Amino acid sequence: MIAPRNRLPGFGFLWGFLAATALRLWFALAVHPPGNFLFSDMLVYQKHADRLRALHFGVWDTFSPVGYPALLALVDPTGRHFAPIAVLQSLMGGLVCVLAASIAWRLTQSRFVALAVFLVNALYFPHIYYGGLVLTEVPAAFFTTLSFWILLSVDSPSDRRRLIFAGLALSALSVIRPNMILLYAALPFYFWAAFGRDRRAAWKALRPLVLVSLPLILAVCVHNSILLRKPSGLASNGGLNFYLARAPVRIIHYKGDYGEYHIGPIPNMRRYGPRQDVHTSVPLFDESHFYKEGLKQIWDEPRSLLRSFGNIKEGLGLGLQDYWPAWNTPSGAAQKWLRAFSQGFSLILLPALAGVAVLGFRKSLWEAREAPWLLVTLSLGALLATFYVYLGDPRIHLPFDAVLIAFSFAAVARALRVRGTCP
Repeated sequence: MIAPRNRLPGFGFLWGFLAATALRLWFALAVHPPGNFLFSDMLVYQKHADRLRALHFGVWDTFSPVGYPALLALVDPTGRHFAPIAVLQSLMGGLVCVLAASIAWRLTQSRFVALAVFLVNALYFPHIYYGGLVLTEVPAAFFTTLSFWILLSVDSPSDRRRLIFAGLALSALSVIRPNMILLYAALPFYFWAAFGRDRRAAWKALRPLVLVSLPLILAVCVHNSILLRKPSGLASNGGLNFYLARAPVRIIHYKGDYGEYHIGPIPNMRRYGPRQDVHTSVPLFDESHFYKEGLKQIWDEPRSLLRSFGNIKEGLGLGLQDYWPAWNTPSGAAQKWLRAFSQGFSLILLPALAGVAVLGFRKSLWEAREAPWLLVTLSLGALLATFYVYLGDPRIHLPFDAVLIAFSFAAVARALRVRGTCP
């Protein structure tokens, strides 16, 4: 056993789970029902789910990931009720709090730290807020936290049951948020470090996880490729996002055989003027075309590579963009809360980064007992790469937030050498 196994920090957290879930249920059912906010991305997901229910597919269904629309279709086969998704997302949000607390316990063996992590996540407003919207944030946060929790529970390469569950959680996460597939690149290094730098043990652990993950991921890729009649990945919006992250474009307008669409990232809309709008006859799901246009932009203007570092600033909540869509209330209180949490994310991140830096300085990040810190380091690298290569949007980091809160509190506890149990 390479480290103490994850376990829930105590029966008191059952009541905490019920309280955190009740808070989310109240918000999603009484204050901010998802069915009252169907526009933009929310409407796209709902219409995609409708087509899944009818088994009627089109090329635009490849543009956004299929995982969340499939979840909508499973939860409500009729497509007329939104209470089921509100309830499911509330339960997922409550479980995220418990899983994050358990990760903190795993890292520190301190119930004080686990309780603090639980309370912060229970009151973490962005996760509460997105539970009241038809968006991917809460399910992605659930599967991310669950994946970390399971991975940190694996104590030997022969622990196939946990490895299989980790593979299932990661594959579900990938079809909901395709950028999260970058986590797979971290796994060989994590297992190699966790099992004493034994390559055979790392491969033995990686094999069942990947084999379980592949069928769902390949099925979605094949489905999209058939619809587009050319090879495709988990979604076909990557090329457009890559292009918009490089080009000085406010809004890109498409009008053609597949309808009329207008897409403008919020930072671009605030940074550029109407004269920098672009009209195209190329369908926005034509990934290869927009990847080529993005590379052409880099070739013509190498400075765009430097400008792309601004995407990291935006993604960390330190730029022009806050969480979208802001809750529209007369007082604007919730919008201010979201802005505060967006800006405060960097404060959450700092202790985790400091802990990683200390381990790196001591050259102990690759030791078995520090494998969890290696995993979160590589995950942070994948997150920052996503910001840089594509669009810097604070929503992209929300799936990681519960895990990062746990690691940040663990870093502080480690610095203070806090250990102990609650009375």
